[in-house]
Amino acid sequence: MLLDIPNKEKLYIGRVIDLRRKQLGLTVEFIIEGICSRNTYYKLQKEPILESEIYDGILKKLDLYYDYRQNTNAKDYSLIDLWISFRNENWKEFYIEKDNILRRIDSKNVKLYPISEALSRMKIEEKCSFDHLSDLLALLEYELKEMVLYFVITNFYEYKEVETYDYLDSLNIELYTNKVQYLFCLIKAEKYYNAVILCESLLKEKNQKNYHLAQLGKLYIIYFIQPNMLDEYSKELFNNVKLKEQYLELEFAFGVFCYVNKNYDKAWKYLSNTIKIEKYRTISLLYLNHMETITDYSLLDNKKYLSDISSLSNDKCIKAILYYYKLKNNNVSLEKLSDYLWNDCRKVTNQFYPEHIMKTIIRDELCWISSLTGDKKRFYRYIV
Repeated sequence: MLLDIPNKEKLYIGRVIDLRRKQLGLTVEFIIEGICSRNTYYKLQKEPILESEIYDGILKKLDLYYDYRQNTNAKDYSLIDLWISFRNENWKEFYIEKDNILRRIDSKNVKLYPISEALSRMKIEEKCSFDHLSDLLALLEYELKEMVLYFVITNFYEYKEVETYDYLDSLNIELYTNKVQYLFCLIKAEKYYNAVILCESLLKEKNQKNYHLAQLGKLYIIYFIQPNMLDEYSKELFNNVKLKEQYLELEFAFGVFCYVNKNYDKAWKYLSNTIKIEKYRTISLLYLNHMETITDYSLLDNKKYLSDISSLSNDKCIKAILYYYKLKNNNVSLEKLSDYLWNDCRKVTNQFYPEHIMKTIIRDELCWISSLTGDKKRFYRYIV
């Protein structure tokens, strides 16, 4: 008896074939040569065709194969534990499980290839590929699709230009957590009309885990379109938060938001509270020290917080600028402070996100030094 690919799997395989072809940049003519006609190739994506050898021939050209023996153990690529870690936002366990699956999975198996591709795109620390994303998402089960979308939306927020955000409108986002992420993308892109509509729909679902972040989204929207209502809504929001951890998360997020938007009075108010919490201390300390330079505020216990920088962050840029503030608080000479900013901090700004924030911090510190020394050469060179 000849082995054959079941008809119920052929349509899926045909779509995987087209995705892989596009990813490799191969022409239809190249992969069908000696195998089938162009019309037959396009038929693969719409309905099953009888001859399994056509699938096999094309898959071979794409460095993929169909496993007729079905040797794959479902446990080797089960996504249940990954999904649980994702929903619980247990990112340490999530990345461990993701890497374990990637090590075990046979990415050349045509049925597993989309799973391998999806897992490979789950990263935040660097730009991920958006090439042929819609084709990939169409091949994924709900849980895997929503996990990929989380990282896609997060990457868009951190790395994409706001004018490209229309692309996200074409994606069918279902998970509440991802809709909240998308809300912040809309706010960043200044699409306030769409943001208001989405935010109001999210606020109707009060029992959702990340409901407080939807409330934070509303706070951001009010900040931009109804600033006179900000104090009233922020008081209402913070008074109604029941869980202490959510309250602190809101304080930190809104404090950073106010800092980035140069509302230093409110930023100081919120970050002065969150600096006391280890989880939020590093960024709170960084921004509070910067605000101390450019405002009349003074940070209590600053030397205590700066005493052990190694425990605050492993990030080279953050460690460098916090060490500068440690030197500054220890009354190191202005000349040495200027040298350290210029020779050390300036060279690692590209490791901080968003980079323009770190550049602004260094510029303001150089300005402060030059105002005391009268030597503005480095300040002028830096802002150029």
